[in-house]
Amino acid sequence: FIESNRERLSSDYVGIAFKAESNKLVSPVFVEDVLVAISSGSMFFLENLKLIGWHNQTYFVDGVDYECCLRARQYGLKIGKCGDTPGFDHVSEQPDKVFAIFG
Repeated sequence: FIESNRERLSSDYVGIAFKAESNKLVSPVFVEDVLVAISSGSMFFLENLKLIGWHNQTYFVDGVDYECCLRARQYGLKIGKCGDTPGFDHVSEQPDKVFAIFG
């Protein structure tokens, strides 16, 4: 999907997050614009990531994601979400296990 739409997507997006959940507003073959998305499970257009200054390595975990998304907007670029892509969703694919420590 990305390769067949690379020219159109790379002109507008810094990154696209892939989620197992369906995009409610659009077909799964389209990208839905989102304000923020986590970097893990995302694909980046390296030319655009370089343009906005890469990821800031002084931030830890979530701060990296939010800052990158905000800078994308500063540069007139977007962050997208592509739904219906099982295998890329870190929430729905986590094992449901509970550990009791000290009772």
